[in-house]
Amino acid sequence: AMKGGDKPNYFARYSIADGNWAEVAQLPEVDSFWAGTAKKGKKFYVKDGGALVVAGNAIYAIKGGGVPYLYWYGINQNSWLLVDTVPKVDNNKKSVPKTGASMAYLGGAIYLLKGNNTPEFWRYGIGGGEVARVLPVTTPSVATERTESKALFSLDVTPNPLTKLATVRYNVPQTGRVSLKLYDASGRVVSTLYEGTLEAGTYTMTVDATRLARGVYFLKYEQGTEKAEVKLLVR
Repeated sequence: AMKGGDKPNYFARYSIADGNWAEVAQLPEVDSFWAGTAKKGKKFYVKDGGALVVAGNAIYAIKGGGVPYLYWYGINQNSWLLVDTVPKVDNNKKSVPKTGASMAYLGGAIYLLKGNNTPEFWRYGIGGGEVARVLPVTTPSVATERTESKALFSLDVTPNPLTKLATVRYNVPQTGRVSLKLYDASGRVVSTLYEGTLEAGTYTMTVDATRLARGVYFLKYEQGTEKAEVKLLVR
């Protein structure tokens, strides 16, 4: 549970067996380390619209109160990490998570209603780290294009962020030459995970993050004109 409307950002665990509360890692207050998206030293606290959702061995949270950030809590690591920013629509000031915001987890993705008297509905792909607006059914051309692309071609990494091992799962839509490489934030190739010919089908492999420095990496897949990219956060 998060405690809103107070300072600092209290986050606590309740033991059903013991019937007791215990405070654990607080949500970060200063978010200026997220490049270019916050004023230096600005603090953000949990307010109206704050929400939590459990996804596997992790918890995702938003603070509400107009703060556009998505946070990840690793249960095993007992620490929080700022993982992404929820985009605004047309730079609308109301296009931020606030009163009425809520989240749910389904099929490897986080779904977010922003609240704040807006009808916006967003999807965050945990494996791919993609924040995408879920469009209404009144726009079938865009919605169909997105669905067909996902059905034929996919690339997912779990868990993400990662500290040790992660599983890479990808779908090869047709037999052909495949390239799967890991790049650092500067664009340098860190590792070639696979390069060769594969038959159409679904494949899995393991990435060992214990030899990687902390930071942001990009896993890139190429097969002919098909390309995909997943942002990885190594802690």
